[in-house]
Amino acid sequence: MLSTSTKLNPAYRTIGVPEIDSNPLIAHLKLPPDTGDDAFLALGMQPQFDASERKLPTAIRRLRVNRLRRFFIPTLPVHRRALIEICSQVFDGYMARNPMTAEGQSILYGARST
Repeated sequence: MLSTSTKLNPAYRTIGVPEIDSNPLIAHLKLPPDTGDDAFLALGMQPQFDASERKLPTAIRRLRVNRLRRFFIPTLPVHRRALIEICSQVFDGYMARNPMTAEGQSILYGARST
């Protein structure tokens, strides 16, 4: 949980696309992966491991095995496509909610559209 004294300073970037550059909700987000290989790297999760854990008691080591369930190798093309599609949908959903536009203000603050 963030304390009230925590300061967040997102890094806003300009990529040359006005609907992204002018929208503070998405200007700091990572772009969707360019290629299937980039998606593969973004999805891959390695289990945490420290060689010193081999010295832990057997009962503790057995409990630590469950970390392998969080290990993921995105081997199927559908995994990569899903990441790219989800990222694209997130961007698309925030584009309409740009607080720097009148339309975005009305969506964000519940004004009726006419």
